[in-house]
Amino acid sequence: MDNRQFKSFVSAYRDSLQKGEKAKGPDGKPIESETDWIYFDRETLEKLLKMTDPKTGGIKMYLGVYTKENLDILPKDREDRENYIGMLSLALTPANRTRQGIVDVQEEEIYENGGTLCPPFCQPPPTEI
Repeated sequence: MDNRQFKSFVSAYRDSLQKGEKAKGPDGKPIESETDWIYFDRETLEKLLKMTDPKTGGIKMYLGVYTKENLDILPKDREDRENYIGMLSLALTPANRTRQGIVDVQEEEIYENGGTLCPPFCQPPPTEI
């Protein structure tokens, strides 16, 4: 995901869900059932952590929403990609805690995205809490 795609992803969240408005699905109607959980594989998380300081590093998670305009940030082989439109998700970036606060690693723009969302892909189905 490049910086332009990242900004589109985060703006879609800030312009709707963060304000309490429902995001719109592929049919243009409000989403009735928003994201319950998001799964990222270990390889992705470890790749990001390796870019951070061993003592002060971590992963910053930005909230975002998929739209028709930013759907190309999902992997091209993702099945039923259009089911993600309107769904809340995360963009991950390596970050370090500094005296100035928690800052993104600036070696290059690195945003990982494409975690598996539930819904629409809930296997096993979500458990009641």
